[in-house]
Amino acid sequence: MIRFTSITGAAAICSMSLLFATSTKAYDDYQHYDGHIHHYDGHLHHDDGHHHGEGLPYPGLESETFGGMGHIDMLAENCRYMANHITFDMYYNYQHNPGFQEIYAKCYSFRNLSYIIHDMEHTGDHVEMSAAISEMDSLFHSLEHDLGNWRRTARLQVGQGDIHYKMELLEDMMHHLMNDAGVRSQAIIDNSAPPVPGNLSVDAVPPPPGVGPLPQ
Repeated sequence: MIRFTSITGAAAICSMSLLFATSTKAYDDYQHYDGHIHHYDGHLHHDDGHHHGEGLPYPGLESETFGGMGHIDMLAENCRYMANHITFDMYYNYQHNPGFQEIYAKCYSFRNLSYIIHDMEHTGDHVEMSAAISEMDSLFHSLEHDLGNWRRTARLQVGQGDIHYKMELLEDMMHHLMNDAGVRSQAIIDNSAPPVPGNLSVDAVPPPPGVGPLPQ
């Protein structure tokens, strides 16, 4: 976990420097993987010269089996896609909110971590990836708290809805990713109470909600 905390901490420092050094115009263009510069207006542009409506890479994709590892790559790509949209939306439309610099840096770190997780799936190191997913879950719930009272000043529509709508979508995507990867959310444990003591034997005490069977 230390490794990923250091990753996100470094990303936060970099993103803070980026925030102070750039203007709104700096984010109007981004460099595509092919080396060309494309204008970003909240929709996707492809190299065929036509404008295409945006959409999730894998819309409606779900994971029903805990630890099934059947759709990690696709679920991680959905999370990466939405994290990128949330970061753009925050930069363009929420700069007037209190604590913006620090929270934007945290959001940028979250976005970077989502890219790392997607790349890790291709290395086959699922232990490291699970640790990164847990770190992403923790960062998400921290951001969720930070953004609770934020209001939007419309400057550029990025994707659909506002940042709160996107956070709800991302939470659902993350839950499916975590389920497929076999990772439990620490937030569930932190916000739950263990069973009340009674006449049950120790072996019969059920686990907290959202937690798998206790080890024998």
